[in-house]
Amino acid sequence: MVRFEHELGFSILGRPAGEGRLEVEWVIDSLKEKGRNPNAILEIWTPFTKTLEKTIQLEEEWARKSIDYLNTVIS
Repeated sequence: MVRFEHELGFSILGRPAGEGRLEVEWVIDSLKEKGRNPNAILEIWTPFTKTLEKTIQLEEEWARKSIDYLNTVIS
C-alpha cells in the first residue's frame, strides 16, 4: 500500500513476498508456535509496466525472489 503524493488516498501495489507490509515471518512463527506446519500459496499483484513483455519479466523476477524468501521462512 503506497500513499499518493497528494496524500489523498492510497494505491494497492504488489510486492515480492517479504518486501510488502505483511509481517510474513511473524505469521509463520505464530503458526509454528501453535504446533502448525504452515505452507504458502504465492499470489503476486504485479503492476503493469510499459509493455506486456516487461511486465511478464517483472512477474518472473518477483516470483523467484518470493520463492527464495519463503524458502528461508518456511522450513
